[in-house]
Amino acid sequence: EGNYYVGCTHTRDFLTKLNQARLKSEKAVAYINTGVLLLNLKKIKETGLLVKSRKLIREKKLVFTDQSAVIRSTSKKKMLPQKFNDQKFLHKSTVVRHFSKRLFYLPYPHIDNIKQWRVSDMHRIYHYYAFDDVLYEYLYLKRKFELEY
Repeated sequence: EGNYYVGCTHTRDFLTKLNQARLKSEKAVAYINTGVLLLNLKKIKETGLLVKSRKLIREKKLVFTDQSAVIRSTSKKKMLPQKFNDQKFLHKSTVVRHFSKRLFYLPYPHIDNIKQWRVSDMHRIYHYYAFDDVLYEYLYLKRKFELEY
């Protein structure tokens, strides 16, 4: 019985093959984006997943360090549908909208990392307003904390 955690992937076949080559694996290895993970903490503690991952990070130079360490240190994982880690769009079925770095084509090709706390950019570029209640509460508490300390 191996390590167990629940992760999700947003890769296609090409990226799975690229990941397989990068990890020098004989089998296909799906890319695990460690930005969104649902962890089985009991199993992780039992199997020492994080201990193994940290040891690997100390001993080897890895591309995508956190993802590579988690992938190499686990033998049992469950891949979830994209709706648990939507990185491009907000759909009706989206459970987690992961705001990550992405390529924009207009007004010219460029990469930007628009995070949810960049509220005006989120409104202007994505036209997302569904998170406003949480975001405005965050901004209020952030400002309050800054004033107190």
